[in-house]
Amino acid sequence: MIEVLPRAFQFVVLDFDGTLADTRPAIIAALAATFSDSNGVKPNHDALHAAVGRGLPLDATLKHVAAALGLPCDDPETARLVDVYRTQYPDHAVSASRPFAGFDPVLRQLKASQTAVAVVSNKGEAAIKTFLDHHGLADLVDFVLGDAPGRPRKPDAALLLNHVLPRAGRPPLDQVLVVGDTDVDLEFARNSGVASCWARFGYGDATACAALSPDFTIDKPAELTALLGRRQAVQA
Repeated sequence: MIEVLPRAFQFVVLDFDGTLADTRPAIIAALAATFSDSNGVKPNHDALHAAVGRGLPLDATLKHVAAALGLPCDDPETARLVDVYRTQYPDHAVSASRPFAGFDPVLRQLKASQTAVAVVSNKGEAAIKTFLDHHGLADLVDFVLGDAPGRPRKPDAALLLNHVLPRAGRPPLDQVLVVGDTDVDLEFARNSGVASCWARFGYGDATACAALSPDFTIDKPAELTALLGRRQAVQA
């Protein structure tokens, strides 16, 4: 039987990579293959880990890795690398990615408590939806919003205020919680004027995230539902 949670937040915005999904092995494998196939260079594993932990869009991540390798990466080269990466990533996306342990019951509890959930990411929507479908989570998420041409990216508040919240019925800002693992997610929440929750179990740089003084911190997915219950108890 699913325990129904108290209604604290009307709307929870979940990051994808490093928050809902443990995708680092897939991303690193695809990045390594991208540079190996394109430049004949095998990237340093530490450089790949550092790039993934920054929470950047794909084009910025590729530029970051190229800079670490001392490779030129102007806009045309970045566009080419994006295309190569997108041919590589599907080979690793399903086999090397999984939801973080405990997220399935968390999403079910949120659904049962009628708390809306959106997955909002700088990653492409198709990859996110494929992942959710494969792991049986698609019906537990109200909608997905990923990177798209002309759409703002995190940490730009316009992404939340002009694209996400209208699709969620424009809940009050004090009823919105952004959950993410990187400083980009926490800046996104701060810029948008909503509460932030740092998923400390993810990939983000701990020093950079702590410096942003998130409103809440969780060390495992199950703590998200407990957090919502605690907040309701304080408000009551």
